[in-house]
Amino acid sequence: MSASAPPAGLLVRDLGRMGYDKAWALQRVLAAERAEGRGTDTLLLVEHEPVYTRGTSSRGDPAPALPHPLRDVERGGQTTY
Repeated sequence: MSASAPPAGLLVRDLGRMGYDKAWALQRVLAAERAEGRGTDTLLLVEHEPVYTRGTSSRGDPAPALPHPLRDVERGGQTTY
């Protein structure tokens, strides 16, 4: 597959490796700005440490000895790695 330039008006940001919480906070800020009609469409390229996320529709408690941090997030769905 050949690489192509991003569509006009799309900002691509390569953040490298950063903590999950920091990357997630940045995503929320950018999404809020976009929803308010500010900012631009942005594609974030980021790698973060392993983490489990638990959506709002997740039922029950996760296993008591998960090997990585667990974060509750605003999406639906079960616990994912």
